[in-house]
Amino acid sequence: DSLNQGLFDLISAGVSAEDSISSLSEAVNLATAGATTTDVAVKALTAAYTSFGKEAGTAREVSEKFFTAQKFGVTTVGALASEFNKVAGIAKTLGVTFDETLAAAAALTNNGAKPTAEAFTELNGVFNAIVKAQSRLKELPPQVAQALSLQNIQTVGLVKALTQANGALDGNIVALQSIIPDQRALS
Repeated sequence: DSLNQGLFDLISAGVSAEDSISSLSEAVNLATAGATTTDVAVKALTAAYTSFGKEAGTAREVSEKFFTAQKFGVTTVGALASEFNKVAGIAKTLGVTFDETLAAAAALTNNGAKPTAEAFTELNGVFNAIVKAQSRLKELPPQVAQALSLQNIQTVGLVKALTQANGALDGNIVALQSIIPDQRALS
């Protein structure tokens, strides 16, 4: 019964009918490797596909990325699958890739062993602060505005864009905090 539901969920997330069986097989493999249920593994895949579509990768690649995030973070596939939707939509809007989103979550759980839910909440805060900052870019120094522009984030990635903004502010963390006030995830 859960396998039928898994097929339904994968197809609903945009996986073609012909690819749904192999995707479900990858979900079963992820469940086994990630010590979770097939339902949870399907949830991970559908979360990736719903927000990122084919940009997330094949079912095998997405499964491997979730497993890698579990491996390098202090988290589980189940926790990642459960929390990923907190940031997936806004990450996509910002141009932050699926890979970078998972990597950031893994790094946050590993850095000080923050719980996965807290890591995703912090990422969501940073993403929202960056979205809000877009309306104020013209008020910022040109190099800072360029670094935090959506175009730059989409081109160089979130981490490099934040590094560029920090560099343009000569490492003045107080100034960066005034632009991106929710910086817990950046510490």
